[in-house]
Amino acid sequence: EDARRALVGIVGDISEFGTTASIYTDTSENVQSAYRGVPSPWKLLDEASGVGGLPLEELTLVEAATGTGKTLILCQIAEALIEDFDQFDEAAPRVLYISLEMSRQQLMGRILGLRTGWNGSPANINNLEFAAAYEAERVRLSKSNWRVFSTKHIGKFQADLDRITQWVHEQGREAPIKAILIDYLTLISTPGIHHIYAQVDQIAIRCIELARRYKCPAILASQLKDDANYGGDKPGHHAYLRLRTVKDKDGTTNIVVAKAREGKTGKLDIVYDHNTKRYV
Repeated sequence: EDARRALVGIVGDISEFGTTASIYTDTSENVQSAYRGVPSPWKLLDEASGVGGLPLEELTLVEAATGTGKTLILCQIAEALIEDFDQFDEAAPRVLYISLEMSRQQLMGRILGLRTGWNGSPANINNLEFAAAYEAERVRLSKSNWRVFSTKHIGKFQADLDRITQWVHEQGREAPIKAILIDYLTLISTPGIHHIYAQVDQIAIRCIELARRYKCPAILASQLKDDANYGGDKPGHHAYLRLRTVKDKDGTTNIVVAKAREGKTGKLDIVYDHNTKRYV
């Protein structure tokens, strides 16, 4: 009753709101319903996430050991979200890809490989029909809503968190943001912060801040082997959805949901296909 009187003092006549219990219940339901997801390339992941895909306004962490496809997973996510236009559209919601190890041209090659089915075979290069199709896709991609920030353009192998944040804000001032993808954690520097736990903490929190400001998913890649002692479990603690690649004894590599606040964890039947060079 004392709490009820206090609430009356804040919001006025409480009768229109019902009991304090109903206020709490309604708020809880509204918060849960706010967590929606952007569809990923994999239906099984969308179902397991509990939110229909990559959670909006939250952090998705992708952990992968060296050579098991952290960049491939991010490229597949980006490719699924990219929209083509007949003409370059500055106002279209943008898919932002921040790479700290690849150039824009290298990333474009990855995306075009996914679009055309090119698996790197030299035989395709001399096939005029394939070359024409590849060039057509390259032109379409250049007019799409895909934007890249690459540290190779500024002659560095690292980029500080503030510079990345500034670029995202620059993009956000020009158009809505559909998704933010960052590849990868250990290559981000945090000026003024020297303790490793504090660095990783700050990076994860900044990703969430950007996701919530622009109402989009933030996807952060982490190199699992190198990051085993990098900041402990800080990035995983902040992640709403946590994915990991696991290589079995028979050589197959699966995507595993290690954490899902609203969904289910466990190994998914999403396997790296050596022929198509993608997770299917």
